[in-house]
Amino acid sequence: MAREDHSGINQIGDIVFTAAGAGLCYGSCYMPRGAWVHIDTGRNVWYNVVDADFVSGPLNNVTHDGNGKLTVIYAGKYKLDVALTFEVNMANQRFEVGFEISGSGFADAHGRTYSRTMFADKECSIGTTAILDLAAGATIELAVRDMDIGAASIKVDSVVMNCVQVGF
Repeated sequence: MAREDHSGINQIGDIVFTAAGAGLCYGSCYMPRGAWVHIDTGRNVWYNVVDADFVSGPLNNVTHDGNGKLTVIYAGKYKLDVALTFEVNMANQRFEVGFEISGSGFADAHGRTYSRTMFADKECSIGTTAILDLAAGATIELAVRDMDIGAASIKVDSVVMNCVQVGF
């Protein structure tokens, strides 16, 4: 049903939040000055960034475990975003990031993106986004991997990760 607001514009399907904590499901966590390091043990192996330096951001029907894992309470379609800074101790390495869902062991194909290091030990930044259909109780973790041969040392310096429910 359409309603007319004070400007004379007809609107359909407004969402109105009336109380604190009401509204869409959302959650975030961040690691402002972390030092998560992993020595790559094989080409194309995914690693979750798990660190006690993660801090909870705003949460509504999403929980954070204190180490970078978000858990959604309700099933639905969620928009996921992550931005991070990282270093790799080898030049010209392809570094890929994505979202691991519910301990799958790899990043979901939607939202995977990669960057190439130009220099060894030089801080780089990367980010990605995806809309994923998540089950109730699904977990979201940042997953990273070195796509090239060699025992590269991957260091993640900072992370910001968000999820917002955008549909059912």
